[in-house]
Amino acid sequence: MFTTAEIVEDHLSHVRIDRIGGWVVPVCNVHPRWANDVASDMLMEYPDKKFAATYYDLGDGRREWLLFSREDEDGNFDVRLIASKYGGISSLWTETEAAFYTSRGQLNLDEYLNGGILGKPLA
Repeated sequence: MFTTAEIVEDHLSHVRIDRIGGWVVPVCNVHPRWANDVASDMLMEYPDKKFAATYYDLGDGRREWLLFSREDEDGNFDVRLIASKYGGISSLWTETEAAFYTSRGQLNLDEYLNGGILGKPLA
């Protein structure tokens, strides 16, 4: 049996940097059960980033994206604004946590938003 700390540490070795809603942020594929813990550590690892994102592929063909921002002395970055660009329902979330769904193969969200080629890597 693995501890939460071990699971989070393992996931952190798979973080990539991607662009979501015009922001360059850390992203990791992680089960929603561990998403908050992994995102919290991503934000510590990348203190210059406004938020972190996790995603998980669901059985129905959708990809669930969870966005997390930090609570700090500068005020919260409202991730509901980012999620709403992709169809997320902001009334269900807080300033520091939000979600939205895309197709499973969607990797580059800015291109998705702009109608470009799906899955093109961030240059």
